[in-house]
Amino acid sequence: MISREDKNKLLLVTQPHHAELAAQLAAHWGNDLFSRPEPLEPMILAASEHDNGWREWDNRPRIDTDKGVPYTFATLSYVDHAKLYWRGILRSVEDDPYEGLIVCMHGVGLYKQRYGTDPSMKRVPQDAKEKVAAQKIIREGELLQKKLRKRLAASSAYKRFANDVHIWANYRLLQVFDRLALHLCWKGVVPYTVSPVPLSYAPLKDVTVTLKPTDGGLIELSPYPFAEDPLNASVRARLLPLRKYKSDEQFREEYYGAEIVELSFRFAKA
Repeated sequence: MISREDKNKLLLVTQPHHAELAAQLAAHWGNDLFSRPEPLEPMILAASEHDNGWREWDNRPRIDTDKGVPYTFATLSYVDHAKLYWRGILRSVEDDPYEGLIVCMHGVGLYKQRYGTDPSMKRVPQDAKEKVAAQKIIREGELLQKKLRKRLAASSAYKRFANDVHIWANYRLLQVFDRLALHLCWKGVVPYTVSPVPLSYAPLKDVTVTLKPTDGGLIELSPYPFAEDPLNASVRARLLPLRKYKSDEQFREEYYGAEIVELSFRFAKA
């Protein structure tokens, strides 16, 4: 769950809906400057499914009773957080091995500052149980990654995309799709900078992409990474009363009956 205040309302976006926005970015990524994701379909699937372990949680959300607000991706205990991501990883592995590898790297990377690509991530385990949960998903996830890399290297469909450089670029691409979509859902249309953003696979090159809203309602990106200019994208959200909730049941009643809105974004070249 992703939440923020919006015009005296509580605006909520589920993790799967946020991932749908990330998948829209992935599907339209690539132009004369930015390489199109390869393999394309597994990368779109990885963007679409990278948070799929949250599905059951977001269908029956819970609140932090001390604060009276729903738990979010940033406040949920690592014990539950790791269980959700491991469930999602296994689902993606079953769906497609390349998708599964990139989703597995994403899930594990959340406990390692996105494998060092996002030093701004400062959250660390708070107690012994959280440390055990984080260590377990890192250990088991990286073992799974090794198995998937061997499987892909032996696959006629995927072996040309299974080298370390290509996989590393695709992992970082997913982080870009995730971070852009997360920023728009969590912080709204406000300036943002994301780095490193892969330009190409061979040679591997990176840039920094800046996001800047305009008075005309456009979101300017520089450099511009999409095939279409402008590009329209959207995400579904719920609007709830902004107040403290006393129980899961009370919150869910409001949540299930909440107004559903579509947040629209129009990206353009700066």
